[in-house]
Amino acid sequence: MSTSDYWRRFSRQRLSRRRALAAGAAGLGAAALGLAGCGGNKEEEGKTPVAGTPASETPKTGGVSRQGGTTPILKIDPHTETQAGLAFLPFIYGYLAHYVQPPEGAPQTIWDHATALEQPEETVFNFKMRPGVRFQDVPPVSGREVTVEDVIYSLDRIVEVGPEPFWKKYIANKSAPDPSTFRLELSSVYAYTMEDVGGVRCAIVPREAVEAWGNLEQNGIGSGPFGVKSFSRGDRLELARNPNYYVAGIPHLDGISYLTIADDASVRAAFRAKQLDTYAPPSKIIADQVVGYGGDVVMIREPNLLVYKVDVNELSRQELRDIRVREAIDKALDRDTMIEKLTFGEGNYTGPVSWGLSFWSLPQEELRAFYKRDVTKAKQLLEAAGVSDLSLELKFNSAQTFIADIGAMVKEHLAEVGINVTLVPQEVGTYLADRSNVNYQLGCGGGLPYPSERYPLQFNHTYNWTREAPPIIEEDPAVDAMLDKILATPDVDERQKLVLEATRAILNRHGPFLYLFAPYAYTARWSYLKGYENVPSAMTGITYTMWLDK
Repeated sequence: MSTSDYWRRFSRQRLSRRRALAAGAAGLGAAALGLAGCGGNKEEEGKTPVAGTPASETPKTGGVSRQGGTTPILKIDPHTETQAGLAFLPFIYGYLAHYVQPPEGAPQTIWDHATALEQPEETVFNFKMRPGVRFQDVPPVSGREVTVEDVIYSLDRIVEVGPEPFWKKYIANKSAPDPSTFRLELSSVYAYTMEDVGGVRCAIVPREAVEAWGNLEQNGIGSGPFGVKSFSRGDRLELARNPNYYVAGIPHLDGISYLTIADDASVRAAFRAKQLDTYAPPSKIIADQVVGYGGDVVMIREPNLLVYKVDVNELSRQELRDIRVREAIDKALDRDTMIEKLTFGEGNYTGPVSWGLSFWSLPQEELRAFYKRDVTKAKQLLEAAGVSDLSLELKFNSAQTFIADIGAMVKEHLAEVGINVTLVPQEVGTYLADRSNVNYQLGCGGGLPYPSERYPLQFNHTYNWTREAPPIIEEDPAVDAMLDKILATPDVDERQKLVLEATRAILNRHGPFLYLFAPYAYTARWSYLKGYENVPSAMTGITYTMWLDK
């Protein structure tokens, strides 16, 4: 497998102890939308699914890469979007930097509109701006240069309209000591400063565009490699090459097109007909079918960052407040059978952080030892708790067949220890409303493919990652203190130790989430799509080197 152009093309720097390190951007990555694809002939496997352009090949200029998926894009405002549009924001907008999880080891920074960071104190970040970067040459900005004032305006706007608490809680001041420096001052030490600054929502936007349109939901102007040609909400997004992008010769493509398609079978059919360049098979059995489409299909298997779990609302039933009951449920679950039957053996045990983020997750041997199924022990725990004939409801999104299958297996496994589970399939709106209102006993589903340890771990705080959510557990000061300490530990090596320590504590309290497994993910492309790299941590959106050889 060739060395990644991606890692050669950008400056990388592991920040020192006095600099905050973190991974990637939260929210949906390109892989989740069917945009990721790379590898060699047929199928390649491994933790480093990156492929650059071989030295012997000269990229061709022109053509439009056609993408598609079942997830509609509803808006392209980087400061308010939380769904599918996130995957396309880095194509449109510029950023101070990106943070990504490399194939091995700690996260690293990739500079974009900033070129370096100076940090005289742990709460002061001085970003040196790259000169000569311009917005796309369309009204109302008409290609003017990006300034420090644009950065300040953009971050002020995130504070006003964005969903992330970091910008409201930790920011003390934003300023421009000189025309080439952006200074960010924090009110207290925060470990994930660079993750937020380098996150997909932290795009630099021009004030003129927001004032002209009121928001950027249906219109977008940035300084990224592509501009918005047209956008039809929930239907199609058309991007066109930005000829004034600051990286010479990039992008090679004339454009990118994304079409919302009704169902996965139709997406697959469009890929087979070469109406789409890429496709993300949802399971191994479908991935195997796609490989059979021809010798010019490139398929790769990679660890999935999405974690499947059972959610436990401990406060919904007195019995669930008893740790012995929760442990009994945990020990009754047969994860080996789930992985074998649901993923054909293509998955692994996991804690809150997917095993795919190996730097932040417990070793597989430790997880398997902890989760070893023990029906006898589960029955003993229920007896010790004085619980018999326990009946519980398990709610899940009825539109997701895979989740329904997990729910059926949970019901079967718990029946073996005397717990009766009633499955309650719900349409997505009702399911989400019940989740938001904490109206459930057990839930079943998968999280987003988070490319960082932060969110999946911080969900276990008594008041969730926002520190403001309604609790679903009795207050746990010990675990809460661990999670708070992680937020205040910028040094990546120290934070790694704390993350693993907190993970063990979270698993040992058996709730509010009982983690099941994380499967593999599959991505495919036609061989004529070159230089299309699936960058670890789902940040495929910041690779701009793809080109069409046809």
